[in-house]
Amino acid sequence: MQDKADCLKVFIHVDMKFRAERIVKVYGERERSPEERLRDKDKRRAAYHRFYTNMKWGHAQNYHLTLDSGVIGIDKCVDIIAALCIESFLKKGRVRAGKTNTKSTFLTSLYGGNFPFHAV
Repeated sequence: MQDKADCLKVFIHVDMKFRAERIVKVYGERERSPEERLRDKDKRRAAYHRFYTNMKWGHAQNYHLTLDSGVIGIDKCVDIIAALCIESFLKKGRVRAGKTNTKSTFLTSLYGGNFPFHAV
């Protein structure tokens, strides 16, 4: 992934308290300490990321963009990333500007296999 020219590298982060509260609220996490579960997941994510990219997970210099979803919100993070992708599509001529190219139709197209970026 690190050699892909059309790969937008994004890291979204938030403090542990926010993350713990969210997994309890959204996913009903209760089997053990949510913080312990998150630390374990983070350790596995870091190992996976290091294996496939040979870079340290979460280090800002390894990403084009880092966002704090606790400060700006999850929806705003989506808006920012989608805007960057739409702008890139427009520059490369892969979509035309117009009424049909809204954020929602663009995000819907992500699942159609036409998305030129790859998640890292």
